[in-house]
Amino acid sequence: MKKERNTLIRWFCWWGWDPDKVEAWLEAMAAEGWRLVKADRLLLRFHFRRDEPKKVRICTDYPGNVTPEYRTLFEDAGWELVGEGMGWYIWRTEYSGAERPEIFNGVDELIERSQRLLLLFVPELLGQLPFWILNANRRLIEFTTTASKVFLVFYVVLILVIVFAAVATSSQIVRLKARKR
Repeated sequence: MKKERNTLIRWFCWWGWDPDKVEAWLEAMAAEGWRLVKADRLLLRFHFRRDEPKKVRICTDYPGNVTPEYRTLFEDAGWELVGEGMGWYIWRTEYSGAERPEIFNGVDELIERSQRLLLLFVPELLGQLPFWILNANRRLIEFTTTASKVFLVFYVVLILVIVFAAVATSSQIVRLKARKR
């Protein structure tokens, strides 16, 4: 007789500019009978416990300034906080019927969430300008050693990810504004 596994740990890489993917994945896990019990601080590793398959709505939020009223508002509305980290909050509620509950009342709140994310990326990119401007003419940092070349590759990849994140978030804002019209 094979004993059925009661716990499960899964990694899921998701990006702040596209939280719908992690929401859909966590909802699918609940529908398969895996109840999310916790997420690590980076919200990449998720711990599940075997449960009855349930219809669950998962919503992510990036609220910026969190007050005690923020949590109370969601909890009073029947939402359970199942994960938080890196400024993100993952909320869950069970439901029945065809209409899925939402934590956002409309497109305006989704636009505001995306704009808060965009405000993270812009200062990061602007902070890099002095480095690039100074090094363009003076070559203050010589990339001659293997370690410095590895650092440069890592640094350039990081900058490209931040640029991609800013562009993707800006595109999401444009799509949301078009949906609003």
